[in-house]
Amino acid sequence: MYVTSLRTDGLRFAHDAAVDLPSRLVHLADGPANLALFDALELFRAACEAEHLESALSRLDVVDPFEDLEVSAEHGLPEQISFAHGDAESLLRPDGTRTIKVRVDLALDPLLYGTLREQALRDPRLVTALGDATASITVGWVFTNDLHTASIARLQVRIGDVSFPSAGNERPRWLAPWLRDIAGRFRRITSDDLDVVAERLLEAAFSSDPVMRQRYHTLRQALEAPPFNLGRLELVHLRGVVTPCFGPELVRPRLVGRRGAELLQIATAVLLDQPDVLLIERIDPADAPLLAWLEAATQGEDAVLEQVLIAQGAPR
Repeated sequence: MYVTSLRTDGLRFAHDAAVDLPSRLVHLADGPANLALFDALELFRAACEAEHLESALSRLDVVDPFEDLEVSAEHGLPEQISFAHGDAESLLRPDGTRTIKVRVDLALDPLLYGTLREQALRDPRLVTALGDATASITVGWVFTNDLHTASIARLQVRIGDVSFPSAGNERPRWLAPWLRDIAGRFRRITSDDLDVVAERLLEAAFSSDPVMRQRYHTLRQALEAPPFNLGRLELVHLRGVVTPCFGPELVRPRLVGRRGAELLQIATAVLLDQPDVLLIERIDPADAPLLAWLEAATQGEDAVLEQVLIAQGAPR
């Protein structure tokens, strides 16, 4: 699955934005408007999977990471969220608009398409819809006057040329899990604390799932080679905390600097998480080896990604 176009309305830095994404490796120009498009995708994901709400709003600086949120959801799809403290105003246009809409157009992969084909036996509308392996999903957020509560809805779901009811008793049973599946196929790289990355690495290293363990070992080897050149990854207990170190000398993260931490995050997202769509906030446009590695990760039989979107750092 990959994104073919994105439309937003009501978002502060991306009001009435329309962006076509024609390729698997997309560079967007520098500026807050393109980072706001990533924010739009965060809101889209959160509207399609209630479990993403807290992390999305925290990442968007709307709520504090430790704030208690009141969430109302049905079949995993959020309908309303309330919070006592927050800064939803930072998302909204300064003219008082309290509504945000995000439309995402997708090209479906064989797994998502196959899920729908299985459901076509129970829902004949899908027979017509699946003449075209595309989908268009529009979500909406409406905030109250005090900006402490938001109603969340899936406003339109279209597969091929067929629209499906997205709310109430008329919503097909297959739709909610299908939307949640789509929401889980995005991954945004931000300035995560290294402790968070270390926890994910530790879970993979000792996972009972052989696929995750193999991904972890592939990641360890990749970090030794170009374009990373950090050395083999080792997880070390330092003062009671699991810390990623590199090479036989166990080079500490602080010694590989900010760039080393960013490379570790990118490699972990690509080789461990393996999302369909990877969102990277910034890459040095002169870093041709890393860009070539990312492009290769979207191509061929061994591709682990469908698409990479880079919000800042477009080549000049």
